Amino acid sequence: MSPSSPFNNGDQVEVSKPGHSSTGPYYPATVLRSPAKSKTLVLVEYLTRRSPGNHRRLREFVDRENVRPAPPPERSRRCFRAGDDVDAFLRDSWWFRGTVAGVLEDSMYSVLFPDAARREIVCRQWNLRLHREWNGRDGGSWVPPLEDDQGNLLKWNSVLFVLVLAFMVSGDRLNKKLLDMQTMPCTRKVKERTVKLKFVLRKKPLEVKFETGATVEVTSEEEGYKKSWYVAKIIGSIGSNKFLVEHRNLVTDDGTQPLREEADARHVRPEPPLLLAVNHFKKLEKVDAWYNDGWWEGVIFKVQTGRQYVVYFSTTNEELVFKHSDLRLHQDWINGKWMISPKEDSSAWTVKSSGINLELKDDKPTFSKGMKVEIRSDDEGYQGSWYTAKIVGSSRNDKFLVEYETLRTDDETKPLKEVVDATNIRPCPPEIQRLYPFAVSENIDAWYNDGWWVGRISNILAGSKYVVYFWTINEAFEFDHCNLRPHKEWVDGKWVHASMV
Repeated sequence: MSPSSPFNNGDQVEVSKPGHSSTGPYYPATVLRSPAKSKTLVLVEYLTRRSPGNHRRLREFVDRENVRPAPPPERSRRCFRAGDDVDAFLRDSWWFRGTVAGVLEDSMYSVLFPDAARREIVCRQWNLRLHREWNGRDGGSWVPPLEDDQGNLLKWNSVLFVLVLAFMVSGDRLNKKLLDMQTMPCTRKVKERTVKLKFVLRKKPLEVKFETGATVEVTSEEEGYKKSWYVAKIIGSIGSNKFLVEHRNLVTDDGTQPLREEADARHVRPEPPLLLAVNHFKKLEKVDAWYNDGWWEGVIFKVQTGRQYVVYFSTTNEELVFKHSDLRLHQDWINGKWMISPKEDSSAWTVKSSGINLELKDDKPTFSKGMKVEIRSDDEGYQGSWYTAKIVGSSRNDKFLVEYETLRTDDETKPLKEVVDATNIRPCPPEIQRLYPFAVSENIDAWYNDGWWVGRISNILAGSKYVVYFWTINEAFEFDHCNLRPHKEWVDGKWVHASMV
């Protein structure tokens, strides 16, 4: 990065050691304070490095010559070949440059690293990316350049639909011929349609294979410890359904060494992927709280001043106060994928604390017939999307009959109507014409598949175009400026601007 291209607060970057900008390690980080005029130091907060003696993310000043933008996420999962120049995400902490030495089974690769030991490590596909160098001159560019995926979105929708149908027909046998279609050019133009599908598939639970040294999280069914997860690493496997793990934060009774124990495979999961920092948590939002050397699943019971929260734990029936820095957004490991948990149902949420029943209810707006509203979808694969509709009737138990503006019935002869719970309805946000550009890391709504999807600007392109990352589905797509709007949250009967992370 040249001195003429300073970083901005909130930028997602990668930090390398002096003299190692071509090989790594590259540590993911967020810019907390950009360098002042004629200064060269940047204050960053690492996403994977921790301060000595505690679990908080490490903050430090680094020379901006050792800082580069974080490469934008690739639009699709890449298949690598022997000889490819790649970066591998090692120890869940940093990216390091290597060369693909061999292609293995189960989407795994053997990667050779150019260090003194000439190490060769087996890596999973999702822990690899194509290696690129950052050229900070003339506004900055990646070498090799990022692929121009414009116009390919229809191809991916078509391929995805074929893969889903193949999965229904052949069960667990997704053969190589279908997977190879991902690299085939799309020569036929197909009229784009929005299709919402629900499949009920009966198959064997997905078995996750952990390699020795992999970072995982381990839980227990012991009373008083349910829904708590502890960071550990795999030491080895025991039979077909157990692992020997070594905890990172738990020690033996004498406190002299890390605790090692056997863990059932069903109590072990991968470490959740890092998400961009959350500016603030909302009431009833599911979170994990750092407590007693582990992550405990809870729900935001109350938002306090000073970036503090009261969190309720259903397993222990306790309420505790936590700082913002001691919380993370809760994710669920379901069928081999990480899913962001939806907000708790706020229509009636009761907890028992100190022998007193506390009922917590959100204020709800009054919806009348003919009112134009937006409807939230919580269907898997559609989280974070809102669809414009109008109220055409009401029923009991805070439910309303709505008619969508953009969604149609199966035969596409008339607008789709359905009964929706009031917790999934909000007024339409005020129309704001954004004339000036959006910024990297800004939260926005993108018009996609006949609805508004909550996302985040991950890269700014030429021609008033942007790459938008959707964390609920872990995908990134390109959009024109005219198809984006500022993101707002409907909180306590008011629209609140919530644009930056």
